[in-house]
Amino acid sequence: MSELQDKNLIRLRKLTSGLKADHLISDEAVRECLHHGRASWISALEYLLNLKQVSREELGLRYSVLIGISHVDPAKSIVDSAFIGALDDGYCLSRRCLPLFQFGDAVTTAMVDPFDQETIDDLTRRL
Repeated sequence: MSELQDKNLIRLRKLTSGLKADHLISDEAVRECLHHGRASWISALEYLLNLKQVSREELGLRYSVLIGISHVDPAKSIVDSAFIGALDDGYCLSRRCLPLFQFGDAVTTAMVDPFDQETIDDLTRRL
């Protein structure tokens, strides 16, 4: 297992522990989620969402607190349409990111994996 996979599994354990403590998921769901997490972080999150006991927004908010990065819901955010067009659709789909707006020197980007350093570096060069 890579260092990133180890970190993701630790984060997943913390996330599921909090959900269980708040009685949102069962012990069985925690075990199943961790099983999915060994294969893929995304697979584990999809499993949690498929349980329909935790909303996408709740999961996003809890995860953002856990990792110390702001949660941005593109559907509920101010979006600068001119800025979104800075990258072509194919790039955004392949990198699973969407630049939303710029405020000063800071660029807010919605990302499936906010720890994808390669995409962050590439976005920094492009934007």
